[in-house]
Amino acid sequence: MRRGSPSTVRSPTTCSIQPRAAAPGVGGDHRAGRQHRAAAERQPGTYRIASVNDGLFATYEQNGERKRWRGSVATFGELPKDAKKLEVSQSIGRVETFVTNGAPNDTALKPTNRGIELVAVGHPNDLFAGEEATFRVLVDGKPTAGLEFEIVRGATRYRNAQDELKVTSDAKGEIKVTWPEAGMYWLETGTEDNKTSVKQAAKRRLSYVATLEVLPQ
Repeated sequence: MRRGSPSTVRSPTTCSIQPRAAAPGVGGDHRAGRQHRAAAERQPGTYRIASVNDGLFATYEQNGERKRWRGSVATFGELPKDAKKLEVSQSIGRVETFVTNGAPNDTALKPTNRGIELVAVGHPNDLFAGEEATFRVLVDGKPTAGLEFEIVRGATRYRNAQDELKVTSDAKGEIKVTWPEAGMYWLETGTEDNKTSVKQAAKRRLSYVATLEVLPQ
């Protein structure tokens, strides 16, 4: 978390692929890894590409000085024992998209059961203008009602209004969207709860963003 949100790619066979931009330097030691990645990227099926931020933020006082700390649940013990006026918050954020090579499949689409996730009832790369799509909204793997989504079609630079759509997950934890026209769409939601991983954190902030492509009929 200290070096930015890690990116993950889940392949059609669920193996993890290291994103190219995050690859280590060149050299013989990395050749096998690059060959494995190249082979994985050619697999037919659907890929889930995400940037996930899952960690803790703390402020505290030490020797009269106010300090900040960022880390994970695993590294929470790094905080000094003499920290005073400790305030801790937890956040789990996911930004993702989906890409299909050839015939789609759903192996990579299985939820991680961590934070907010969106599961298409159908397939996220099978969306068409004028058709209704249904998505199941999960929080920690459980369908969740009452989450409001803002949905905006891309290319806002070339129109005078955002033309955003707003939908809220129903009692079954589902949202239904009828796409007005083809294009790229941004979906965003967020919430807070008290289901933190460390007792010192009073709140957990959850956020989710997806970019989806809607095709013409």
